[in-house]
Amino acid sequence: MKSKKEVATFLQSLNPLDLIDELAIEGYCRRIGFNISFIHKPENTQKITFKDFVDWFENDLATKNDIIVLSCGTIGVVKKTTYNKIILGAYIKTNGEFIDTQIEVKADSFRAANQNERIYLQEAFNQRNIAWNRFKSKIIRRLDPQHNQQLRITILGDKIGLGVLREIKKNGDVIMYCCLKINGTVHYSLYENIGNKEQIQLEVPSFPERRIFAEELAKFGKVWNGKLKRIEPINYRADLGQTFTFINMFWEVEVSSEQRRQKNQILFKSSNYFRTRENCEKIIEVFHSERKRYPIQNRCTQGSIYYFINENWEIQETVENNKPKDSKLHNTGNYFSETYIPQCILTVVTEERKKQLVKCYIDFPKKRGRKPKMKDPYKSI
Repeated sequence: MKSKKEVATFLQSLNPLDLIDELAIEGYCRRIGFNISFIHKPENTQKITFKDFVDWFENDLATKNDIIVLSCGTIGVVKKTTYNKIILGAYIKTNGEFIDTQIEVKADSFRAANQNERIYLQEAFNQRNIAWNRFKSKIIRRLDPQHNQQLRITILGDKIGLGVLREIKKNGDVIMYCCLKINGTVHYSLYENIGNKEQIQLEVPSFPERRIFAEELAKFGKVWNGKLKRIEPINYRADLGQTFTFINMFWEVEVSSEQRRQKNQILFKSSNYFRTRENCEKIIEVFHSERKRYPIQNRCTQGSIYYFINENWEIQETVENNKPKDSKLHNTGNYFSETYIPQCILTVVTEERKKQLVKCYIDFPKKRGRKPKMKDPYKSI
């Protein structure tokens, strides 16, 4: 059955043929629970009878934004309908010619487009760098999506999901950090391939859609941190006074207490912030594994510049002064004459930590005096 909104939209461009038709249509609508009243329009407005209205309402006719195929094979998107005609906003002829101006056709000979036909029309739009705006039922310029942007995923405005863009690869594959499919399934591996950019339409989501996206992630105990481009467990940061671990400049585990200080905030943002020692040690193993891929250089001469990865997971420049700190950095492998190698290592470490956060959850009781109930260390922070 058609919705009240569809009925109101259909009748807003029509006048009843006479008073009997007007009362009959309004009475029919009331019986099915729709409180509809005609607002009379100018005399030259197209008129509709009660029979025409019932035929439209009770039959499977096209509605605005539907993608249909005419009996001649033309595939088009519906801009507007009346009880006896359809106005296509854009269409493809059987010879492949794309037309972006509207055309009126009869409403008695069409069928709904299948998925391949819908994609075929979408590809025609994308080839011309245009899109179909479902809310205004008109052609607009195609969106140029940006990295880390939240997006609505559609086929010609018909929503199939929501997500956060990671990248569009050279072959056209669209990779999302996380996405919510229209069937309610949530994917958040940080590398979700949703298909080729030529076969879908990417749009700016509404604020309610953003809220829905966040709520669905929360059902899995997750939250998307757009500023830091990562999936986090809800309540990832420790409460005031609770302990957490981090990795110091010598790539050793260090325990600290959450005091909401600037140092804690910087560690949290850098991802060098752990709620269990096990996961902290796992990332240290990643560092040493990556470090073995590059030769260990000799100590620089005194007064020379070298680089190391600091606690905030940044490349820091310092001077070789032949002090114990310099010796220990060299012995642990966190000692470099240039920035290329530490940057490569840090990229892998940071990405592995983000993957680790995806699999993590918080299961720490809030009541004092109770010890945390630990499960699999690779599923806890």
